[in-house]
Amino acid sequence: MLLEHFGEFKAGLPVPIDLSEPQDWAFVPGPLPPSWSIPDRLWRLIAEARQKVGDLNGSGNRLTNARLLLRPLQRREALRSSSLEGTYATPKELLLFEKSRKEIEGNETSQENQWREVHNYYAALKHGQQHIMHGKPFDLDFFCTLHGILMKGVRGHEKNPGQVRTSQVHIRGERRFTPAPPSEILSCIDNLEAYLAADHGDVDPLVRAFISHYQFEAIHPFSDGNGRIGRVLLSLVISRWLGLSKPWLYLSEYFDNHRSDYMNRLFRVSTHGDWDEWIELCILGTIEQAESSIARCNALELLRLRYHERVSKGSARLHTIVDMLFSSSPLISIGEAQKALGTSYPTARDDLLRLQDVGIVELIDGVYPKMFGSEELLKIAYID
Repeated sequence: MLLEHFGEFKAGLPVPIDLSEPQDWAFVPGPLPPSWSIPDRLWRLIAEARQKVGDLNGSGNRLTNARLLLRPLQRREALRSSSLEGTYATPKELLLFEKSRKEIEGNETSQENQWREVHNYYAALKHGQQHIMHGKPFDLDFFCTLHGILMKGVRGHEKNPGQVRTSQVHIRGERRFTPAPPSEILSCIDNLEAYLAADHGDVDPLVRAFISHYQFEAIHPFSDGNGRIGRVLLSLVISRWLGLSKPWLYLSEYFDNHRSDYMNRLFRVSTHGDWDEWIELCILGTIEQAESSIARCNALELLRLRYHERVSKGSARLHTIVDMLFSSSPLISIGEAQKALGTSYPTARDDLLRLQDVGIVELIDGVYPKMFGSEELLKIAYID
């Protein structure tokens, strides 16, 4: 890491580390809260962002079933946060993996490993949702639990999942940024825990959340997976601090779409204390993602109503399957329908074929056991 990258107002302290010749350096972020105040030009954007998040919370609360929106949002977050780290999967691949992962858990092929990585992120999000529902603290034990879920059975699983790193790591090529050395991690985490637990009523909670996200990434407490864990925490912190009924807001899609800005503005906080540009990026992302999620919520609800109209003259079982497609997954097997309906396999098969006849689902080629899916629902929920 090059000292000349760091200006007078850097947000921490470079410290020498003995890794190579010539002398190398690592960065220890300064304690929170930072000696920085929100510039006047950002207050209008912050107010707009808070309004949009409130509108999103209201849209979610009006749904007949919160999972109609929450599950697609969380799966999208898993896909896009993983994409930021170079792990790619399509929505359909993730959904099919969730259906069949028990059968292929031991397979370490590259593609299936990527599906598992994305699924693990989704599992970490769901665990985090339960954590905040029970009012538990954001602390090192929680960070480690999330990390253990994220790294289970995937590349990097040998890097001590759920344990703070004990060796030096570097971020991006040519050691552009070297985070805190292992000897400094626990003291940095102690400060972050205190900041997350304290009542900073004089600082807008959205801004506090983005400050916390920077700090976690700068500390980089694990050997791998820090970016993904940091983005899980960001969604959970926003949900709690803004009093959302569910964690509706996720920013990885925006960060992925503005990847270079995301990385560079994090870096500029460290090197120049440039909080203004970092917070502005995050606030703009909040506005865009809240608007996108509200539109997706409205489209999903309208589609659900149209599907129920298409089967209005059918049995109650058809309505049950339609609701399953929205609340659980746009993909469903005959066996799943049979179990949910408490009926025979032939009856469940015939019900799915009726839904196919009215254009709600279609048979997915090349998948066993036989799987039906709603392409229209998949597109609205998961495709940009």
